Amino acid sequence: MQVVRSWPRKYGMMQGIERAHFVGAILLGYHGGASELKGTLNHTLSSTTYMNITLNGNQVSEAVISAAIAGQFDVPIIMTTGDDGYIEHAKSVFQEVATVTTKWTTGYSSTQTLLPSQSCQLIYEQTKNALSNMNKCRPLHIKCPIDMKITLKNRAAAEILAYLKMIDRVDATTIQYIGEDMTDISMFLAFVSHTTRGMN
Repeated sequence: MQVVRSWPRKYGMMQGIERAHFVGAILLGYHGGASELKGTLNHTLSSTTYMNITLNGNQVSEAVISAAIAGQFDVPIIMTTGDDGYIEHAKSVFQEVATVTTKWTTGYSSTQTLLPSQSCQLIYEQTKNALSNMNKCRPLHIKCPIDMKITLKNRAAAEILAYLKMIDRVDATTIQYIGEDMTDISMFLAFVSHTTRGMN
């Protein structure tokens, strides 16, 4: 078993998926996207950088981005876990995916949660079920090239990023980038996350 640590990395939370052939991926401890109404600590990739991200006109969460990167390598998402708001979102996006609700939202930064031992037991049991039924799951493929729009929290970041010829500024805080595929999109998101860090 291996663990990927720290940043930056080209494929975000899917880093390492390019190193071998995997039959499925599990998204553990996920949350809703920045513009989702229900959920705890909802954000998309960075709570200080992004207000919204769309791919080909569709608003996407961190989970969808991870699933689309996995899909680039033909790997389906077979199970996911997180708070109740996120699980509602996940079921609407990944119809056949097994899920585990580990906490229930009581406010933006507060939850009612299971004990870690209870969560681990539920995840263990559901993982066995997911592996038994994974033939129902299909990789998430995004049509290429991919038209991505990013709404940033920082107006200056949008202005400076638009100095690059491959980036168009759509409005005061939104930029547009056309990526060849999800690996390209993932690397661009890593670039934006780290070049705008600390900007006020």
